Amino acid sequence: MTTTHVTLLVENLRCQIESISKDYRLNSLEMIFSRGRPLDIATATPHHLRFTLFGIETDGTLPVAALTHVADRKARPKNDFFWLRTDPVTMWADMARVFMTNYGFADLNPYERNEIENCIRSVLEEEGFHMQADHPERWCIALSSPLNFEFTPLDDALGMDVADALPDHPEARFWRRILNEIQVALHHCPVNIRRRNSGRQEINSVWFWGGGFMPEATPHDLFDTVYSNNPVSRGLAIINDCRLKMQNKAGRNLYSRDGRSILIDWTSQLRSAEEELAEVDGLAGLRVVGNGTTRRPKEPLERAVVLRVPQVVQTPGELPARHDEQGGGPVGVEGVEIRPRVQHAVVVVVPDGHEVLQLDAMHEDGALVAHDRIPLDVGPHQKVA
Repeated sequence: MTTTHVTLLVENLRCQIESISKDYRLNSLEMIFSRGRPLDIATATPHHLRFTLFGIETDGTLPVAALTHVADRKARPKNDFFWLRTDPVTMWADMARVFMTNYGFADLNPYERNEIENCIRSVLEEEGFHMQADHPERWCIALSSPLNFEFTPLDDALGMDVADALPDHPEARFWRRILNEIQVALHHCPVNIRRRNSGRQEINSVWFWGGGFMPEATPHDLFDTVYSNNPVSRGLAIINDCRLKMQNKAGRNLYSRDGRSILIDWTSQLRSAEEELAEVDGLAGLRVVGNGTTRRPKEPLERAVVLRVPQVVQTPGELPARHDEQGGGPVGVEGVEIRPRVQHAVVVVVPDGHEVLQLDAMHEDGALVAHDRIPLDVGPHQKVA
């Protein structure tokens, strides 16, 4: 039987767990934390952890912009530029300081976003920079030579006084001037004028960050398949020739088709903590076996086989299980003792083309117990829910 190794990366998991009621149960995560072996990986940020998981050593600022460009283009560029992220942000000023209060496009519609993008693009083109807009909410620019200083990462700059967040380096004055010109252009942009007059949030600046060259691929393949929406993980997957799938596909396919090593990089989808954790707990509870993926849910999923067990008679020796021709329920098991409380069995995520499945026995109280496994030959008379 082929063993598949799944790595599940969840940012801010502790914060989400602490925000929900103590009565809310996360059975799979609780089992992992109680039985799992702690792994101490010293990394500064989640992005550093992503590089470490891919076997890439990091020192200093990470080339987030280069990987973002690869992820959004879905291909590695032919030319080796120094890439710089350019993200739309919202600044707020009081009497003495200026703060970044938000990044992204908030509630702007596609037409307003396009107008903001063109306004920023015109300023950059006057300075000789071409802005790559392969994603509607984040952009990149290619530089022919590297910067000798580092911009503060976007998440770190959020909430900071901009005077403290901007780099204090002689060569950074050039970029401060460009930033000021972009802010002036956005102040006079018709979209922001309309939003300002109606008291809505403006997109009044950009933030440069994540500069760097494209990293080299690792000499060994650590992951065969990567499920992620995160641009850093997606970029790392592309340069390392991994199969790449969107985050929402995780847990829906048979992992046996994804190779021996899988990374699920789970990013919050702006839902409630309970909804996010329920999804993560479901992924943490997946059991990968040779013929596909099964999980232990509280109720059957969409593709499930439900076998009624009106009576159970233990088959002596090594005889295979057989089925009751009239009732369609199994009346024999192979070397497994079944207690009288067993009502029915449930199989989830049924692999196509497989005739022998491993079932979980469900008791009257609805609890699925790990040691109640009944190998059965599922006949054509069994119903698929």
